[in-house]
Amino acid sequence: MASPRGAKQRSQVLKVMSDQLRDGEQVVAVLPFAATPRRPKGPTGKVRVGIYTSYRQYRPLVVTNRRVFVMHAGRTPYPRGVLADFPLGDVKLVDVIPTRFGQCRLLLDLPSVGIVPFVLGRIDEEDLPTFSAAFKRS
Repeated sequence: MASPRGAKQRSQVLKVMSDQLRDGEQVVAVLPFAATPRRPKGPTGKVRVGIYTSYRQYRPLVVTNRRVFVMHAGRTPYPRGVLADFPLGDVKLVDVIPTRFGQCRLLLDLPSVGIVPFVLGRIDEEDLPTFSAAFKRS
């Protein structure tokens, strides 16, 4: 059963991205508390734009029967809009790594971005099996 906070966050994510859905496209899973950890500073310095930045950012994930959406939420878990979307067949689920405190790290290989780690909370793990199954079907 979904927790009340998780249900509220899921509905907010779906509300923000509902106008992005095409005819016949259905939402399969929502990971409302997904976040990218800080990206290590590389030879070019800090990365300030994009999905995987030098700052910890909430990046809720939505998978439909056709696409994967990465939402922009900044440093709070409240979605502001769609940051990027990718065809489901082009995104690869690399690994799901259990970490401490009931969290896990999800590694997605995004086209033209590379492998991006997403830290998932306990509430996100409710939809993780459905999220993972969507990649096996595509």
